[in-house]
Amino acid sequence: MRKEEVAGIIDHTILKMDVDYASVKLVCMEAIRFNFAAVVVFPLHIPLCVKLLEDSNVKICAALTWPWGSRTKEIKAFEAIDAISKGADECEVVVNIGALRQKRYDVVEEELVLFRKATHEKIAKVIIETCFLTDEEKVKVCEIAKGIGVDIINTSTDFYSPPTIEDVKLIKEVVGDSLGVKASGSINNAKQAKLMIEAGATRIGTSYGVEIVEGWVEDFPLVKKVITEQEILKANKEGVRNIFLYRGDILTPAASDLARASGIAIFCEGKRLF
Repeated sequence: MRKEEVAGIIDHTILKMDVDYASVKLVCMEAIRFNFAAVVVFPLHIPLCVKLLEDSNVKICAALTWPWGSRTKEIKAFEAIDAISKGADECEVVVNIGALRQKRYDVVEEELVLFRKATHEKIAKVIIETCFLTDEEKVKVCEIAKGIGVDIINTSTDFYSPPTIEDVKLIKEVVGDSLGVKASGSINNAKQAKLMIEAGATRIGTSYGVEIVEGWVEDFPLVKKVITEQEILKANKEGVRNIFLYRGDILTPAASDLARASGIAIFCEGKRLF
């Protein structure tokens, strides 16, 4: 992957107790500079991010019920509705870990159904906190989320133990290409990010987006890349908002039309085509 492609799947995150205006502004400016996929912020910072990210391609992801997910299903749905009304493009909610560990899968499903309805057509992400779950429980919650139509499974809040390579591989095996897979937690450099991407991650949640991109060693393909309509469909499903082309790459007419209709920005050698 090229540096620009890596940047395009990074969720630049700022979820700390001492977050202030200057911190949010810095994260947003970094996201614009590197063209990250999104900034992940607490709901109260959404209005500020809307102003700072105006006219950019960077999306705003609201971290809901973070980090414990211990709110009722109605409150989680309300927080999603409220965040979207304030300008959030994506919503990320922590699943009911207690119910999941007790194998009360009906409770988990009811919660995620309400969350999915609340997000409407916005990107819906579910944090499953893999460090607390057995493989059976990881598989089950991924199957529930897949059946409901969630867009992205997130491994962790980074509040507890980070995900393993095996966690990401397992999630990818369950959801395939129908859902995106976000790896989050202690991913602080390019090497760690590369391992997660190779395992199947389509998004990287981190506060070290700048370090990851600047430390990335590019692996240039030897053949021309052809972007088809199917690849645009897949990118849209995974919440990818930017696609980068290089001299010699080909974007088919059907793919071009679909990208425009889906609001996906196409870049070629640093310049935005549309």
